[in-house]
Amino acid sequence: MDAELQLTFNDGSQSFFTPLQFHFHSPSEHTVDGKSYDLEVHFVHIVKGSVNSEGVPLLGAVIGVFFDVDEGKDTENTFLT
Repeated sequence: MDAELQLTFNDGSQSFFTPLQFHFHSPSEHTVDGKSYDLEVHFVHIVKGSVNSEGVPLLGAVIGVFFDVDEGKDTENTFLT
């Protein structure tokens, strides 16, 4: 089954993305208000059906998710479930 991410913009236009890969950074690669997190995962997507002049898929969207051990503790996380 092919996965797909659909984004709808304020003007009503839409773009479709296909997952390419995911990878992790520990500690997080980015910060929020100067705070670093224990882990950051990036979900990398390409623009569906689009390639450059050399046939390489066009990078379309990267979604980053932070993980904080102190905040999450050892409780079940509904997002991860």
